[in-house]
Amino acid sequence: MNTKNCIASLIKFCIGTVLLSCTSFVAANDEPPKGDTVLRIGFFYPSISQIADRTDILVSMNFWMQEISQNFDQPAAQVQLFDKIEVMQQAYASGNINMVVAPPMSLAIHFDRNSLTDCMIGRRDKDKLDSLLLISRTNIRASSLMGLKDKHLLTPDNDELAEIFLNLLTLKASNLPYTKFFGKVSRSKQARRMILDLFFDKADAALINQTTYDVMLELNPQIANKVKIMEIYPLVSRSYSFVHPDYAMRERLKSNYLKVAETARGRQLLTIYQHDALAFCDVHDLDKFDALYAEYQKLMQKVSTPQKRKH
Repeated sequence: MNTKNCIASLIKFCIGTVLLSCTSFVAANDEPPKGDTVLRIGFFYPSISQIADRTDILVSMNFWMQEISQNFDQPAAQVQLFDKIEVMQQAYASGNINMVVAPPMSLAIHFDRNSLTDCMIGRRDKDKLDSLLLISRTNIRASSLMGLKDKHLLTPDNDELAEIFLNLLTLKASNLPYTKFFGKVSRSKQARRMILDLFFDKADAALINQTTYDVMLELNPQIANKVKIMEIYPLVSRSYSFVHPDYAMRERLKSNYLKVAETARGRQLLTIYQHDALAFCDVHDLDKFDALYAEYQKLMQKVSTPQKRKH
């Protein structure tokens, strides 16, 4: 099964679990729960664009959701893909969607915390993270970040956490934003391609995630001789999901969603999605990203504020 079909299958499987749980919930009660009972999910597309094509996702999900709706006599979940986080936030605030799946920094910056309730993340094993890694070629002999000044950097496209982390590193080291610290900045949606570009000396440094780095290292152990890790930002998962408090079936959703990992099919799909397990995420898990963003804003303000002349 190719990567695009695998991702689409995972999403379909999760939606199937959600709708089945919703149906079971209604059947177990004499009256339907009060409030919004239709799940409307918004995915931030740039964060999954490197592993899934927009058309493949939408076509496969819409087809499968129609089947679910017929089999369970239940309104099909509605799924939307968003290219801009601001548009996604507006849709969530207006009630057009009631579940969001997006990178944690983007959720921390753009979403009202009172409108989010605890939900789920996909993650690696308990002793493994999916951290952000700043890596460089070993043959440029950079012993610190300053050794990368004026070099060619590869960075993820449309990734707010990556932007903030890079700026924090370079502002602390040189009082320069990363776009001025590095001689050239190229953006890419393909993390594996970025590692290969370093391996073949086509760039000097790259910001990637830990899971991709580990996979590539396993496929080609020689990468360890050509590339080294310079900086790390610890990260549990690249995407978090939260549900609106007005969604009436959120507790049933959470309890059944965890059961995905208990099935053979679920474990297979989690592996394809580079996840080892599903776990709860708390709204307060976004607090660390608030702190990082506040530190970034403080440093940016310091750099942009004109210095008074000394007499």
